[in-house]
Amino acid sequence: MIDTITILDMYINMPDKLSDNIINIILNVIKVKCPNKKKVKFTDAEYLTDIELMLTDLRKWESIMIKYGNTRNKYYYKTVHKKFIKWSRLGIFEEAYKQILKEYVTSAHTYNTTIDLFYFILFYFILFYLSMLHVYIINTVQN
Repeated sequence: MIDTITILDMYINMPDKLSDNIINIILNVIKVKCPNKKKVKFTDAEYLTDIELMLTDLRKWESIMIKYGNTRNKYYYKTVHKKFIKWSRLGIFEEAYKQILKEYVTSAHTYNTTIDLFYFILFYFILFYLSMLHVYIINTVQN
């Protein structure tokens, strides 16, 4: 049983970014469920990094452009947002969540894997909440 102090300690020592292992699992799910049909200008890893940046540090999708300045198309943030919505609707984050749970729950638990799992669960629920909010807003505007 994990006590409150351990959970608080996990939260305080939580890494700022998703671990490489978790990112690779998400990217593998993207590759399987949503393969690129043509040559792309930016990789799925870049889009995933920008989505994570948006969900952890920014308020608006347009703010992603602060990171790049004039080095990318001025509407790049819209592409990132569309990727997020597409991946949410295809269930990519849900499938990655299931795979990560399977891997972490069946493997030996260590302090770092527990922190990574906690962080990913938090990240997943933020993604899920934002995708549901976006669908609700679209349905409200259309009606």
